[in-house]
Amino acid sequence: MSFIQRERVIRGADFVQSLIFGWLQEPEIALDGLTQVLHRREVSISGAGLSQRFTPEAAALLQRILERLSAEQMQVEPGEIALLKPFSAVIVEDSSSITLPPKLAEVWRGCGGGPGASEAAIKLFVRWDVLRGDLQGPGLEQGRCNDKRGPFAVEDLPDGCLYVADLGFFGVQRLAQVAGRGGQRKRSFVSRYQPKTALLTCSGHRIALRGVLPQQEGQRVEFGALVGAAGRLSVRVIIERVSKEVADERRARIREIAQAHPR
Repeated sequence: MSFIQRERVIRGADFVQSLIFGWLQEPEIALDGLTQVLHRREVSISGAGLSQRFTPEAAALLQRILERLSAEQMQVEPGEIALLKPFSAVIVEDSSSITLPPKLAEVWRGCGGGPGASEAAIKLFVRWDVLRGDLQGPGLEQGRCNDKRGPFAVEDLPDGCLYVADLGFFGVQRLAQVAGRGGQRKRSFVSRYQPKTALLTCSGHRIALRGVLPQQEGQRVEFGALVGAAGRLSVRVIIERVSKEVADERRARIREIAQAHPR
């Protein structure tokens, strides 16, 4: 369904550009402010008239424009890090959630109405190639979408790349897909450790982390292991002892996140 059925007062281009320029100028701009932006385009319309244009069709139009713009090659400044040169690409993936008014829950479902959760939210996913500066996304998903089920497929990662993501994307099966099984150029990944994830020796015995943790601040321990209960994914584990201040800060952040979700 088209946003503009018959051109009378305002064209689709007028509507889109007024929103973009208006929100760039003032993120909290009111309807009267947007009508002033339209006046500069020689479009005369009242705030009430403009309000009537905010329809599901208008939202679909803006989403299509975002997707069209994202489909064009977007370049950001690439990184110059010698350590990363052996890889064909260094892909960093992340997501960010934006809370929306509850009335939009039927369109963009959040995580619910519990404490710290929103009934309506949208999640944006991006992938960035640090070496070339290529930016993929943002891809839009429901606010309750799990990071591991985002819009970008693991299979689309280039051979020989290094993949970096936070714990939201952690999953033994998913990381096994990232690493790949066939082909001459396998992928590599870097991830934080998900607590309670099984680490096994090559002979299948579970590694007790308490017994291998470094004891002095700044000390680092590295060893090979198989990750997951099935023990099929080979990884290299790196553990470094941080200061008490850093550890306390991280624990406080973990408790804050847990209380917000609540768990």
